[in-house]
Amino acid sequence: AEYMGVLVALKDNDSNIRYGVVIDAGSSGSRVYVYSWYQNTNASADALFPGILPEPTFLKITPGVAKFATAPFGAVQAYLAPLINFAEAQVPAHLHYRTPIFLKATAGARLLSPDQQSALMDMVYHALDKNSD
Repeated sequence: AEYMGVLVALKDNDSNIRYGVVIDAGSSGSRVYVYSWYQNTNASADALFPGILPEPTFLKITPGVAKFATAPFGAVQAYLAPLINFAEAQVPAHLHYRTPIFLKATAGARLLSPDQQSALMDMVYHALDKNSD
C-alpha cells in the first residue's frame, strides 16, 4: 500500500487527554485520523465542547475500500491493518480500550449495490473488531 501524509505523532502522557479515531474510507484511498483533546473535568458548558489539540495525525493508504467489495475477509483485514496499526501507535496503550473508532465510507461505497455495501461493511466491522482492543 502507498503511504502518504504521515504527520508527527502526538504523544502525551497527560491523563486528561482523550483520543478518537476516524477512518475516512474514500473512493481513491482510506485515511485514518487520530484526534486528541483535553478532557474537561468541570461541569461548565465548556465540558460539552472540548478543544481539539493542534492537528490530528493521519495516514492514507490506497486504493479505496470499495475495491475490496468482492474480496475475501483476509484481504479486507490486511487492507485495514496499516490504518489500525497507525492509530494504535498514536494512542497510549492504556487508553486503547476507551478510544472510539468511527468509519465513514463515502463515494466509492455508494457506487456498490446494497448487498455489496452490506457485505463490505460487515467485513470492515469484523476486521476492526478483530484487530483492535
